[in-house]
Amino acid sequence: MALRAASISWTPAEGLAALRIAQHPATCGVAIGPDGAAYVTNNGGSFRFHAVDGLNIPGATPPEHQGGSIQRVDLATGEVTTPVLIDQDTREATKLIGPHGLAFRPPDQLFVVERYGNRIARINVKTGEVTR
Repeated sequence: MALRAASISWTPAEGLAALRIAQHPATCGVAIGPDGAAYVTNNGGSFRFHAVDGLNIPGATPPEHQGGSIQRVDLATGEVTTPVLIDQDTREATKLIGPHGLAFRPPDQLFVVERYGNRIARINVKTGEVTR
């Protein structure tokens, strides 16, 4: 089974060392979680690129931007899921604002830099609860 989701390219037969993240503006980071899955940031198109003198320059966040997410890649099957994130205060579904880098703290905490939110979110990967 080949995996082609967002900007991830991988097949289980290739092994973990072959997991590749394509050069795509929505993907900024990947980390292996305590469950053995790969977690990938997807900023949801936080900005548009503009051609300036032959260069692609990031511009402002488009008004239709709905936020970003973390995508979980099961490395055994290639299945990609987008966990639902719940705001700790409002108890409502929430999005991340320009998720960029990420790191795990066992057993179940994921820290994500929300680059365009100017903050760090702590996510409980078992419950989806987000603390900012």
